[in-house]
Amino acid sequence: MYEDGMEIGSHTVSHIDARYNNNETILKQYKESKEFLESIIGDKIEHFCYPYGGVTEYAKKALREVGYKTAVRTTYGKANYSQGLYDLKGIVIDYYNNINAFLNKIK
Repeated sequence: MYEDGMEIGSHTVSHIDARYNNNETILKQYKESKEFLESIIGDKIEHFCYPYGGVTEYAKKALREVGYKTAVRTTYGKANYSQGLYDLKGIVIDYYNNINAFLNKIK
């Protein structure tokens, strides 16, 4: 998928929720996930999606520290700069969306 132009982002190693884990675990999961994916694709992983939408102030700090540029939570909506680069909303596009549904979602 990456070789065909799809961007790859990280989602932790074992799908942890930052709200219920200690800082050491959060940092380790974010870093290891990024490094593992980079070793597979041979390029930088710069974007992240919080499992369960679990974001904390420490999680945002850890992502910056590890080198991610953006992070998306599970809150539905269009992303914009006022949300902050590590607390972006997102729009779910899935297998069941045809082209018209996709276009309606991104309008």
